[in-house]
Amino acid sequence: MTKFKTIDDITNGTVIKLVPEQTKGGVLDPRAREELLAGQRNINEPAPIIPPDITSLRAMMGWPNAIDIATHPLTVVDTATAYGVKVRTYVKTTLVDEILPVIFFYHGGGFFGGSLNNVDKPARALADLADVLVVSVDWSLAPEHPYPEGFLEAYQTIIWVLNQSGWPIDKRKVSVLGDSAGGGFAYGLGLLDREFGLNVITKLIAFYPVTYQAHDVTFEKLFNDVRRYPVSIADRDLLLPYFNGFFGSSGLIDQLYIQNSDPDSVYISPFLADDKLLAQLPESLTIIDEYDPLRFQGEAFIQKVRLNGGQANYVRYNGMTHAFMDKVGDFAQAEDALREAATFAVK
Repeated sequence: MTKFKTIDDITNGTVIKLVPEQTKGGVLDPRAREELLAGQRNINEPAPIIPPDITSLRAMMGWPNAIDIATHPLTVVDTATAYGVKVRTYVKTTLVDEILPVIFFYHGGGFFGGSLNNVDKPARALADLADVLVVSVDWSLAPEHPYPEGFLEAYQTIIWVLNQSGWPIDKRKVSVLGDSAGGGFAYGLGLLDREFGLNVITKLIAFYPVTYQAHDVTFEKLFNDVRRYPVSIADRDLLLPYFNGFFGSSGLIDQLYIQNSDPDSVYISPFLADDKLLAQLPESLTIIDEYDPLRFQGEAFIQKVRLNGGQANYVRYNGMTHAFMDKVGDFAQAEDALREAATFAVK
């Protein structure tokens, strides 16, 4: 297990984990650099032919199989709620009948992509790292199901699991976790839970969450200002196109997910929630990487929650880029971040 040098930034309450063998920020992790370079391949280069035996391919490339992520035997079950929402549950086999904390997992993908399979390895890792039941939710995607369909379905699933599934769950420890778009879901669901007054969610965990999709020019400039990132001269040609490409595609969320709804809704843009509601949110853990296009809107949300008396913990992984959690088994930072999440959920 990789040990990360940690810096506590008391000026903004951030726990910063440095790139291994580095003593300061502003350094792109070598693995992240390789990934960005791979993304800049000539588009005319022929795509590799994938052999039918994916297990052999993974062994040849040195990639881990999904089952290799776990060090304990896991019981993984595909099922559905009474409302037809597909879910996949993960738990240590020895704990199948035990009353356990639960983590509801909402995958990312810009609200119009992603699946249970995309987050299979992170979900396995969470179940392996803690004595917990992980419920990965296959919520309905845009454009066929624009806001608020998938969002309301996500909350409905929480209520069904807790009250109708019959699964042994410690209702004192109910965490909602998501990455990217799913991270936005996590905070939106926390707000909705408090607005309804049910208060069933006890912890929120968000990896590089979407917290602002509205169109105030001041906020857009602040959150999308590439000059705020510590980009070295050596990495400019990699990182600047990456940031600009990400920001340039944000209109797809308006077009496909938000459609005719109001982007100022706090369930689309949690950053716009009023002070009273933010103060009522469950304790949260936000995990963001140094070079994430969503970093500054996420940090602004954290600070707003804290200013209103909420408990918002923040861990930043230097040198990483968006969606690094998906690389668990390949990036040491991904496993460490999931360990942070699992520990937070059960404490």
